[in-house]
Amino acid sequence: MQSLRLFWGSILTMLLCATLALAQTGSIQGTVTDSAGAVVSGAEITVRNLGSNALRTATSSGTGAYSIPNLAVGQYEATVKMASFKTFHASNLTLTVAETLSVNVQLEPGAVSEEVQVRADQIPDIDLETSQVSNLVDQARMQSLPL
Repeated sequence: MQSLRLFWGSILTMLLCATLALAQTGSIQGTVTDSAGAVVSGAEITVRNLGSNALRTATSSGTGAYSIPNLAVGQYEATVKMASFKTFHASNLTLTVAETLSVNVQLEPGAVSEEVQVRADQIPDIDLETSQVSNLVDQARMQSLPL
């Protein structure tokens, strides 16, 4: 009888702890649309916890909806990116216990841009001692030169 009480007591304690652990989270959800009101599928949504710097990402569905569940309570920043649209930023989003924060996003059309990265280890050394322009020419190149 004593062991049966101990068993049910431990089960009840585990259920209580699990309930408290779930109650300490919230979620962010919403819909991504364009300026005409059409849904945008495939947009990348990233939320960052400003306190812990933890990142979570999601992708909008075919209906433009997204959901990021089980987020720790705190301050968040959301970023939504999609090709051919300007990047959307929302900051100072406060998520409280068991809250579902709705962040609906309307993306504006933007120019397609390219990013060029130059690394210093990929640039050949420059001879600073002479102002001479030189290049090595191999035999195959010499033979292909016009006469």
